[in-house]
Amino acid sequence: MSDPKPDAPRWADRVPKWKIARIYEDDARGIHDKELVDDVAFTLLVRCESMLQAEEARRGRARCPVCEATVEHTAQKGCSLTCENCGWTGLWDAYRKSFDGQHLIAPGLQPFCREYIHHLSSSQTPKAKMYWIDWLIHRCHWEGTALPGQPGATSLIEGRAQDVNAFLSALTADTRNPQEMGDPSQYWDAAQQEQIRKWRKAADRRKRKKEQTEKPNKTIGGDTE
Repeated sequence: MSDPKPDAPRWADRVPKWKIARIYEDDARGIHDKELVDDVAFTLLVRCESMLQAEEARRGRARCPVCEATVEHTAQKGCSLTCENCGWTGLWDAYRKSFDGQHLIAPGLQPFCREYIHHLSSSQTPKAKMYWIDWLIHRCHWEGTALPGQPGATSLIEGRAQDVNAFLSALTADTRNPQEMGDPSQYWDAAQQEQIRKWRKAADRRKRKKEQTEKPNKTIGGDTE
């Protein structure tokens, strides 16, 4: 994490792929490196918190970087932020700039982040923490394959979108019985599910159009139709 300016918001880093790969390799052998599992679990937890905080800030509820109180604002360009609790002041443009480009945008992962934070806080053993790390990783992977565009997993894991997707595909292959995962759609509200259906229909139309374009022309008696 880069050193922030005094009283500037701080945002948690993403977790490196090698650390996740290492704890999965250990888990497959039936062992757990307590320090590394704790490291990955905590890094994911604070990263989830940063994602939720950034989303709240976009909605007009920024967190004060000094006392962590909620600062209500209009989220309009040029507006000022003032914390009524400690007196901190700042500009929304600068606050927003602090998290722009930090991969903190992942609306589809918000319900998963909340549940992960809730359960990890009460997990005491490396095995229990590993379960919830795996739970979050699988949901990141599902969200990345169910929705087009930038996969939400890049908000949690270091790397470019294509690298993270390939990493998760290899990591999650045959590691969990799909029946144990339940129905991921239960974490999406009606509006989100409708948007998913629209995206899928649009993707299907693009696929059919591409197939028709690439389909070889039929020939009859040597003449092309």
